[in-house]
Amino acid sequence: MDSKKNLVIAIYSLPDYYPPTLNAIEYLSGQYDSISILHRNLTGTSWNYPPNVSLITPKKLYSVKEVENANIFKKIFWFLRFTSHFFSVVSRVRPDTILIYDSLPVLSYQLFQRFIKRPKTLWYHNHDVIDPQYVRKWSISWFAWKTEKWIFPKLNIFSLPSMERRDFFPVEKLKGKFFFLPNFPSLLIHNKYKVPPKVTTEEIKILFQGSIGPLHGIEEIIGILNTRIRGKSLKLILKGFISDTYKYELLELSVKHGVSDKLIFLPPTSYSKVI
Repeated sequence: MDSKKNLVIAIYSLPDYYPPTLNAIEYLSGQYDSISILHRNLTGTSWNYPPNVSLITPKKLYSVKEVENANIFKKIFWFLRFTSHFFSVVSRVRPDTILIYDSLPVLSYQLFQRFIKRPKTLWYHNHDVIDPQYVRKWSISWFAWKTEKWIFPKLNIFSLPSMERRDFFPVEKLKGKFFFLPNFPSLLIHNKYKVPPKVTTEEIKILFQGSIGPLHGIEEIIGILNTRIRGKSLKLILKGFISDTYKYELLELSVKHGVSDKLIFLPPTSYSKVI
């Protein structure tokens, strides 16, 4: 970029829950005079952002479980309030670039885009593909999924962390450029938080962090935790969000394989503590 300007980021979650987003913010903070990040009403903010980055946080915050269990009327109200704040921030900042993460802020942007000046750069990055067969018709998520087709001809940049996901988007409608941005850990951030490695000769610890659910190979790892690798025992640490049902299934499996003492659950924390 030739000159530094203002950037508004809209994410219908919390950046703390997306390490690749934190990595991106760290790099983008060197390319813009200021960055305003709008997020939804979730608790958990503890990341140390660069000095030219401001987090626009709702007054009342809720845990992820509270948000998931809220009724439809609360969810609609929270979405409309997020949209109102998004419009307010863009009107006030008049950003050179708007970076939208995932489809729900895309729907917000569609609702107010006629009332603002179009940014020089409109950028859409998607973390997770929406599978329509798992989305209730006429829900907010369903409308957000539909809105993706609307925004593609208007985008200057579209980016994904996985090339396999590209086929799930209307890329043929894209007038701008596509970028593949893999979710590699950032050395820029890791060098800030890394500590000297602990030397151990007895145990290999395997860490899985993030949203803990099926189809990640966790069951297969539990099945081999009694194996020794070069004389070292194994331990599996699962750190992040997990449903009570799936946690019970994993505990039952660990008992079946006789490795319940080798399976540890840790709650989600800030990314800096994960590092």
